[in-house]
Parts: sequence; C-alpha cells; structure tokens
Amino acid sequence: MGGYYWPVGAATTETIDAFVEAYATLGFALCEGPELEPFWEKIALYVDSRGTPTHAARQLEDGQWASKLGSDVDVEHETPDEVTTLPGCQIYGRTEVFMRRPRL
Repeated sequence: MGGYYWPVGAATTETIDAFVEAYATLGFALCEGPELEPFWEKIALYVDSRGTPTHAARQLEDGQWASKLGSDVDVEHETPDEVTTLPGCQIYGRTEVFMRRPRL
C-alpha cells in the first residue's frame, strides 16, 4: 500500500479479508451492523462492484458517521450508506462489513 500506513503482519492485498485483518490489529472485530452501541467504536468498510475495498467510515459517539473524502474534506452523515449518495462518492460502492472495538 504505497504511501499509506499499513499494520505490520497484515496481508497487503486489496481484499476485504486483508482490510478486516488490518483493522483487527487495531482491536476491531466483526459485528452485526451499524446500530449505535454504548461504549463501542464502530467502522464500516465499503467495497466496489468487484469486491475491492474502497472506503471506511467511523461512527461517532452520537451515532453519526464520519468520512474523509479526499485529502482534506471531512463529512458527517446519518447512516453509513448516506455517504455513497454524495456527489462523486458513488465510487465507494456499498458497505460490506461492520467492525467494532471498545471505545477508548
């Protein structure tokens, strides 16, 4: 993953399994869905039509979701899927998996 941080020991292939493995090194584990759960930090991982990971969003403490679009645009959205409806964001595809870890 040239130019980006990638956890040591995680597979470097562009697959959802590799991304799940990478986030697991940061304490995340697979979970059922996007519902707000007290004391848990959640992320959503997105894939395109070929199943290639494209994006990640994180859930804020108030239940909103946050995404970084490009190098300097941060947005908040009500649901994980809402970000894919923003102009230019259809390339993110769909949410594929949700993960969570205890909120620090």
